[in-house]
Amino acid sequence: MLRRNRIRWGRRVRLTFLWLAVPLAGVAAVRLAWGMIVERRLMEARRELAAAGVPETREELAGPVIAEERNAVIPLLHAIKGLSLTSPQRELLAASDKNGAPYRADYSPAELAQIDAVLGSMAPVFSDIDAATARPGARWPAEDLVPVDRWPTIHGVNPMNTLRFLANTAGLKARRDLAHHEDAACLHDILEILTISRVMDAGPDLVCHVMAGTERSLAAGVLEDFLPDLRFSSADDGQARALLAALADDQSFQRAQYIAFEAVLIDLPESVASYRELSSWPLRPVAKNLLARWMASSVASLPAIASPTYNPALLPPSTGEGGGVLPIITFMSISDFFDKSEMSFHSRTLTDSRALAILLAVRLYEERHGKAPGSLGELAAILPPPADPFARDGAALRYRLDGAGPTVWSVGEDGIDSHAALVPPPAGSTERFRQVDLVYGAAWRAFSATLPKPLYP
Repeated sequence: MLRRNRIRWGRRVRLTFLWLAVPLAGVAAVRLAWGMIVERRLMEARRELAAAGVPETREELAGPVIAEERNAVIPLLHAIKGLSLTSPQRELLAASDKNGAPYRADYSPAELAQIDAVLGSMAPVFSDIDAATARPGARWPAEDLVPVDRWPTIHGVNPMNTLRFLANTAGLKARRDLAHHEDAACLHDILEILTISRVMDAGPDLVCHVMAGTERSLAAGVLEDFLPDLRFSSADDGQARALLAALADDQSFQRAQYIAFEAVLIDLPESVASYRELSSWPLRPVAKNLLARWMASSVASLPAIASPTYNPALLPPSTGEGGGVLPIITFMSISDFFDKSEMSFHSRTLTDSRALAILLAVRLYEERHGKAPGSLGELAAILPPPADPFARDGAALRYRLDGAGPTVWSVGEDGIDSHAALVPPPAGSTERFRQVDLVYGAAWRAFSATLPKPLYP
């Protein structure tokens, strides 16, 4: 009896094992076959990226090493490491900066005295920024800046946040120098902001590029606010032309956008692999399949990123991948890290600096001829007419001479020229880019003056 029971239980165990083993073997076979298919897809996607010229490593992306005496990053690294302010000093600078509001507010003599004292203590830092301004190249040493998704730090300090603080402080310094009627120094302060933006953009990450664009627009906004009050003479011509050249020279900024996108693609496999949820044997093909699809999609996105004008029609349609399968990595889809909003931001930044280059060139023209030019063609000797980043046909930015001075505008995201028409913004909206055309100069100042709350540039 006992033997019979043992035989019976033995049969049951074997049947149970077979009942479980056969499906598991089938699942394993499917998993292995799927894994091989996905590996082939991933290899093909990598070949397509390589054929498109996308580097495989950050070392390739960084390009040739720049000699220290030509690298603008080196002095700013010294400035970052040497910045030492007390909390009250930082609070004073932040409060005096009006928390990012336009720089039109007047400061009291007591406020200016405090600001003078703090900026005086920062003189060595601004000497480092001046040294960076004189250097043509920019490249972050690999040991000092790691990819931004791992929060880069230098001695415990995020360099990009520190540079942003220095850029805002340079804007405040420009306001201080304008208040003291030191117009050439004011122009130089704005040039310092552009230098900081250029160094930010040397970090090959999309976040670094966005921050660089923010500071480039800051420099343009400060100049736009101050330009009507600047009374620089021919003695200030050198500083004005240096600033004009920096505003008009945006080739490195345009190239940086493409490099930032390439950096995202280089980091993407490592970022996917860093998630424990995706490293398990059953889920690994899911992650690799999504990675292959994103890489293939990125090849189709390259023409839009390389385009000198805003043209969202060049972007491939969104795949919609990721959300329903693995929500944890939805944020890494191609449509998230490069889309129409990023293209628009990049083009708005270019529009800001090109429009203010025109307005500054107009002031230089007035110094020479005693009157403003009637068209952009008359400015050609000082500044060739800059292209409108939103014009699909490559046309130049628009210009006209109003009674209150020159007005410059872009056709905006819709690509349609509305002749600098401006309408009251929706409640709570204070951004220039909400308008159908992006308008600068006299028309923008007159429009802002009619609103109960001043608009941000």
